[in-house]
Amino acid sequence: MTGNPPNTTNRWTDELDLPSELSLVTLFARAQLLLTQGIERITLAAGVSAADFFVIGVVCRSPEHRGSPTRVCEILGRTTGGLTPTIDRLEAAGLLRRLPDPSDRRRLVLEATPVGLEIHAQVNQQLAAWQDALGLDDSARHALRSGLGLLVERLEDQHRGRVSASGPASPRAAW
Repeated sequence: MTGNPPNTTNRWTDELDLPSELSLVTLFARAQLLLTQGIERITLAAGVSAADFFVIGVVCRSPEHRGSPTRVCEILGRTTGGLTPTIDRLEAAGLLRRLPDPSDRRRLVLEATPVGLEIHAQVNQQLAAWQDALGLDDSARHALRSGLGLLVERLEDQHRGRVSASGPASPRAAW
């Protein structure tokens, strides 16, 4: 299939009586839910949760397949306290290992193991196949990359306090 699928958004937005002024937020929220379900299905089939896979992914894509817990937290928007149990799980599963930081003995470096690298490659291959199965042509992929890239940039700016964020106009507007 090439091109874009038909617009079926109104089917469920109308049913839920969602306000039209939140049409983009509604679409993003729906996409996030569906993406989360799809990613979880793929990662769980490989034996890891999506959250754990994202940690493995950051480490695997770092130089020499090594990264600091602080950098992982910065990229994924997590706290170091919340990351510790994840690292414990991944280390116990043989996917990551903790090493002393050669430049500062007080710090740790996370390193992907050969098994972690294999899981990372396997899941990425499945994610690419899933993406291809969406049937989006090159034009649709380019438009999505551009639009979503801009959205992520603006959300990151807002998260860092560079852009003002106003709350919803009414409790109903937030779903």
